[in-house]
Amino acid sequence: MIKRISKLLLDAGFLEAEKRPLSFYKVVNDCVAFIVDIVDGESVEIYYGFSSTAFTKIKGDENTLIEYGVDKEDITLRKKERITSEEDEIKAEKSICEFYQKYHGVSKDKLLALAEEKRKNFLKIITEKLKPYGFRKNGRSSWIKDLSNKYYVSFNAQKSFYSDQYYFNVYIGQFGTRAYGDCFSTRVSPEKTETTDWQLILQEKFSIWIDTLIENLLFPIISKPLIELGEKEFIWQGCECDRLKCKNCWVEKNIWGV
Repeated sequence: MIKRISKLLLDAGFLEAEKRPLSFYKVVNDCVAFIVDIVDGESVEIYYGFSSTAFTKIKGDENTLIEYGVDKEDITLRKKERITSEEDEIKAEKSICEFYQKYHGVSKDKLLALAEEKRKNFLKIITEKLKPYGFRKNGRSSWIKDLSNKYYVSFNAQKSFYSDQYYFNVYIGQFGTRAYGDCFSTRVSPEKTETTDWQLILQEKFSIWIDTLIENLLFPIISKPLIELGEKEFIWQGCECDRLKCKNCWVEKNIWGV
């Protein structure tokens, strides 16, 4: 199957990255290429879409596309097809062709704008889910709710430094300080891996995950007074400051044996 798909791409004018097998690219216009990245495993996964290649204009990076293509996680506007049968392969070919035809004339700036609009819609799901519980937007991708006049709980969508993926964090912070999460901080994910590809996860699946997170973690935090919350083991077991940063720590003192 892999050999057949590769041949189809090469026959269609795609080039395979010299140092990264199964990563194909086809330059569409200045600073934009159509990318097809194939991952072989229990099933064949095809990641595809349009990607900005403006990086090739930077001195020292001119040959990056030729040598390495574009990693599936960094395709600017991307989709994925999973192939386990000949029927899947036919459907995938159709989907990829339709996607190509829809955006093949897009410029770099328009491509980036489309991706950014898609990102805003993704983050909007979080806002809509958390707002009824009193969370307010704090910056580009954090949502907070006051727990008292000193503390707050935060849900944070943290973009990966290395790729266009997100980590999701829940922590309790103290207003007026840069210290956060010292009493409670945890990383959560809707998928098996820590990072989440926000463009590929189904909206319905992500919405259900947010609802479950609210029910199982966020609501139990916001529905209790701090003094009661501090008695819960899941809150204090991650404390790292040994009470040194909070003059009047709301966590039960005897958990440290004092």
